[in-house]
Amino acid sequence: AQVDSELHTMQMDLTLGLRFRPWNTASRYLTVRAGGELLRSNEPIPPLMQRAFVGGIASVGLDQYVGTFMFNVDVRYGLIGNEGPRELALLIGVGLTGP
Repeated sequence: AQVDSELHTMQMDLTLGLRFRPWNTASRYLTVRAGGELLRSNEPIPPLMQRAFVGGIASVGLDQYVGTFMFNVDVRYGLIGNEGPRELALLIGVGLTGP
């Protein structure tokens, strides 16, 4: 049954990763992550006309510390190995680091 006229999705990711420093500076790190993703929608998505999809996910990113803040940028590609919808996402974050 159609619940709403708009497509709403819910996504959950579980990833494991490595963080390493290929540069001389101690404040910049490269991250590589891989794992699994679950995507669920309120409407069937073509071409499979399903509402739930499970697949792999991979990302590469950069973490930069500035004082007590950490800025990060990740490029993520999702639902690898599945015939469902794929996504390429740019994630930008800011965090506050502690002692």
